[in-house]
Amino acid sequence: MELNAQPAIEPGVGHPRFMTNIAQGKRAGNRIARGQPAPVGSGRGRRSGPVMGLFGRKWMTRAKKKETELFPEGYLMSIRVVTDSTCDLPQEIIRKSGIGVVPLFIHAGGREYQDGVDLSRSEFYEQLPSFQPAATTAVPGPDIFRREYDRLAAEGATEILSIHISEKLSGMVNIAREAAKETNSVAVTVFDSRQLSLGMGFQVLAAAEAAAAGRTMAEILAMLEGQIARTHVFAALDTLEFMRRSGRMNFALATLGTLLQIKPLLKMYDGEPTAERVRTRGGAVKRLIELLLESGPYEKAAILHSAAAERARELLEEIRNLLPAGEIWMEEINPVIGAHIGPGVIGFACISKA
Repeated sequence: MELNAQPAIEPGVGHPRFMTNIAQGKRAGNRIARGQPAPVGSGRGRRSGPVMGLFGRKWMTRAKKKETELFPEGYLMSIRVVTDSTCDLPQEIIRKSGIGVVPLFIHAGGREYQDGVDLSRSEFYEQLPSFQPAATTAVPGPDIFRREYDRLAAEGATEILSIHISEKLSGMVNIAREAAKETNSVAVTVFDSRQLSLGMGFQVLAAAEAAAAGRTMAEILAMLEGQIARTHVFAALDTLEFMRRSGRMNFALATLGTLLQIKPLLKMYDGEPTAERVRTRGGAVKRLIELLLESGPYEKAAILHSAAAERARELLEEIRNLLPAGEIWMEEINPVIGAHIGPGVIGFACISKA
């Protein structure tokens, strides 16, 4: 994975399609203001939907009319959300929320797999120690993003919010930006989650729910910024071996760390990855609980693991009183991240109360 340093937001309203359809948007706005139906459905009318929505609201303000008078029932802008396969949201949630997912790639055992498509998580972690050569990861090209954007546009999306793993950890955000500039079917706003795993997944779900409730793109982006400031992800690794294999640590340090029973504790907050060194597995669990206490109380939380479901359940029982009421997700970390941190990881993704 590569490091990047770009702005977190690339506004979709700057998309070239908005400029080429301004005249169409004004005409549509005038038609709506006069009580005439705006063109929806296939063809040019559907493609200019976002502009019609913007100018329709402008005319509404000038005339001081109610929104229902200007926008007939069923004439609503549709924002759809796209993310990548490192979000760790349950598949059922993704399906029900209509979230588009762009998979990353895993190269392992001389083969290439699409994360979440060609290789299950249980299969990956079972084979991970024996992969020769060692598993590596790669990002998709812009064409894969464009296909997903075009697919959602064909389903009626008038705007797309594309939320991806922190650009400090991966090149996904920059590739999504490139794809957004090349997409003509729909306006795309690219957002750097500044998180990973369910730290990002919680943002994706919140954005999809807000879009379904009729929130505007600006409102959704403001909501996400507030959530990022309250989101914490931290996890304890069980071994240094896979960081060495992925090139994150040299052989000598990894060997010494193993001999000293060092368990790295990785933390992610607002786009900044940091690490602590803890001795022994018991010490790592104790430190995880301390971190939970530091950032609570929480409005949302989940426990994460990599091929360590039993230990995760035991820890969840021990700290259940520190987490919010209701169901607590227990999710297995995706193979893209797992290739670098290995099996045996336990951690948390949490959102502090506002």
